[in-house]
Formats: sequence, C-alpha cells, structure tokens
Amino acid sequence: MMYLWLSDIYYLLRKRYLYLLIFFLLPILSTFLISFSSAGFVDSFISVLGLNIITNQYSPMEIISYLYFVFFALFLVIDLYLKDILYQLDNIFMRMSLSKWYMHKTFLFIAVMFFLKLFQYLLVVLTFLILKGPITFSVLELLQLFITDTLYTVLLQFLILFVAILSSFSKVRWLSILSILITFFFFPKSILIFERYWVVSIFFIVVLIFLILKIISKKIFERIY
Repeated sequence: MMYLWLSDIYYLLRKRYLYLLIFFLLPILSTFLISFSSAGFVDSFISVLGLNIITNQYSPMEIISYLYFVFFALFLVIDLYLKDILYQLDNIFMRMSLSKWYMHKTFLFIAVMFFLKLFQYLLVVLTFLILKGPITFSVLELLQLFITDTLYTVLLQFLILFVAILSSFSKVRWLSILSILITFFFFPKSILIFERYWVVSIFFIVVLIFLILKIISKKIFERIY
C-alpha cells in the first residue's frame, strides 16, 4: 500500500503539478475578484468554488470554476487508475492481486481527493481572511459544504470511470468520449441538491467497477506475460 501512496504522490507532483497549481490558484484568484462584492461569506464561498450552478442564476466565474474543478477531478480519476494498468503492470500486479490493488487504489484515491479538497477550502478561507479581515461564518455550515462537495466529486468521478470502462469495450473510440460527455451533461450541476442516498451510490458504483475489472482481469494479466 505504501508503494501505491508514494507512486501516486510522486506521479502527481512530477507529472501533473501544473494541474494541481491551477486547482489551488484559481480559487484564490476568484476569491480576490469576488472580495469587492457585497455578498456574504457563504454565498461568495459557493460562487468561488462553483458549487451551485443553476440555469440563469450563475456568473461566468462560477462556470469557469465549476468546469475546471470538475474536469480536473474527472481527468484525475481516469489518469491515476489507468496509469497503473497501462504503464505499471509489471511493478504492481506482480506484487498483488487485482482485487487488492483495486481496494487499495480506491481508498488512496478517495483520501487524495479528501486532502486536495481540504487544502483548497483552507486556502479560500485564508484568502478571505487576508482580503476582508475578520469574517463571520458557521463552521458547521462550511464543514457540511466540504463533505457534500467531496462526496459529489467522488460520485461523479467513479460514475465517469464506470462509463469509461464500459465504453472501452467498444471498437469505436469516440464512443467513450461521447458517453462521458452525455453522463456529465445529465449529472446535477449543484451540490446543494445532493441527496443522502448518493453515498450509497458511490459504494454501488465502486462495487460495479470492481466486478467489471474482475471480468476483464484475464485481458489485463495477458499483457504482463
């Protein structure tokens, strides 16, 4: 498990540092721009991170923030999972079973997303404090936003990963991209309508992905030998 931790962290810092940099700098820039408005802290916070995209009730900044953070999250989940299968078969699958790899990888990935989101939230709060001085907000409300945002992102990530794996069976390459875009289009664009049963959905999709990987495991291991 430690090998997976170090491998993913090293990969992100060495290969994807630019994406990470934008992931943290974009909300700081958005916070600076919105600091000149008279909106309350929570409303400003939601706008900065693009957490509530509803038709005819959004600003260009919210759209940019939402699209970048979501597409970064989707790119991250596909990138981190596929890099092991495409480029590290010898290093990983000779050491552990596919089941063990998937369980460890899923746990580590959710942990990575948790800490990325946490650091992002702390940066935004710190930026608000620097620009506007003492601010009044509910810690519980902010914590609820953080948990809901993280769950929303993880659910969307694994849903897209599930669709990508399913569509990869097709010989038509563009079908995978089209399937992902259609899934993204119909997925809710606001975390404020997040339902509790979606937590169960995350577990359900994670299990489905595992079952699919078990089915195609023979094809995966054929690449090793």
